[in-house]
Amino acid sequence: MYNFFFFQAEDGIRDLVRSRGLGDVYKRQLLQIEDPKEVKTIRYYEGEKITFRTAYFGKEWQSKKIKSIMVEEAVIVFEDGFISLSEITHIRHGLPIRKIVGKALMTFGVGWLTYGGIALMLNLPNVVPKDLLVGGIALVSGYIIQLFSRKIYIVGKNARLRLLDISFPVIEPAKP
Repeated sequence: MYNFFFFQAEDGIRDLVRSRGLGDVYKRQLLQIEDPKEVKTIRYYEGEKITFRTAYFGKEWQSKKIKSIMVEEAVIVFEDGFISLSEITHIRHGLPIRKIVGKALMTFGVGWLTYGGIALMLNLPNVVPKDLLVGGIALVSGYIIQLFSRKIYIVGKNARLRLLDISFPVIEPAKP
């Protein structure tokens, strides 16, 4: 009888890294945002982009791609430097569905306004100035949806940040 174990990461990515005589190891570090009002956590893995603020830079948002995460040292490494987890004061997280809908409405609105404007200038039949209202409403609606397509987490107020190491050995199937 054979027992087979296969571990698949939640994000679908498997990393096999040789580790000092321990065999194959599934290695994954992540930054986790925990909101006490929500059951689901938000996770950022190596290679993902994160938008954050620090006390040092004040109200200036920084967006950087995570190169690596050093859990023991509580440090996030980027291409151009690193930051200690304790220095992060805010994280801005995008909500993808709202962002997509907002962009689609804004694109439609711009297209409709452009078409309507050109049609009015050329005095094309069946086009009235009221038609521009549709494009304007779509454009403004898309913009408003885009404004609400991200959530800001304030560390210590409505969020807690943790660096996690979820590495474990990959179990090879027994040979007959």
